[in-house]
Amino acid sequence: MKHTPLDPIAQFHLGNSAFVHSVHGNAITAPSVGTLVNYLYEMTRVAQ
Repeated sequence: MKHTPLDPIAQFHLGNSAFVHSVHGNAITAPSVGTLVNYLYEMTRVAQ
C-alpha cells in the first residue's frame, strides 16, 4: 500500500524529491486552522 499525502501541495513537493524540513503549527494566525510546512530540496536528487 502506497502512502501519499492528502494535500496537493505536499504531494507536489514530496513527489519532487523534497523533504519536510520544519513544521510550524502556530504560524498561521487566521481564523481558520492551518499549519506551515517548509520543504527542503536536496539538489542532487532533483531531476534535471
